Amino acid sequence: MCQHKTCWHSRHNDKDLNIGYMSCRMKILTQHKKGFVSMHKDYDLIHLSFKNLFLNFSFVEYSEFRMLTKHILGEECTTSFPDGSEKFIIRTPFEGVNFSLDAIEMQQLANLLDEAHFMKELYVMNHPN
Repeated sequence: MCQHKTCWHSRHNDKDLNIGYMSCRMKILTQHKKGFVSMHKDYDLIHLSFKNLFLNFSFVEYSEFRMLTKHILGEECTTSFPDGSEKFIIRTPFEGVNFSLDAIEMQQLANLLDEAHFMKELYVMNHPN
């Protein structure tokens, strides 16, 4: 079992991997054609599903990822690929593991992250512990 602090496995047991079991504790913050962002009601945990990616973040990590994504988009930091396309590269903490998104995908991701951020803030304000 993975021991990395941001990994789903390090925080939950195997029964939590069952989507039906997870869904009763999940609050969808925003959902679009390309993905969704949800928040686990009992843990400091946010799930981001975008296209073929499924990422888990603590609240702090989510905020940092959102700001990084917006920074990369704002700076128009693209890389030319051999096929002539221009893509944004989002680095991960793991050497050699990066995400590449075209301009439309990057904008969609940034919009999804922003919407979820604001919905999370509203949810937390309306549902204090």
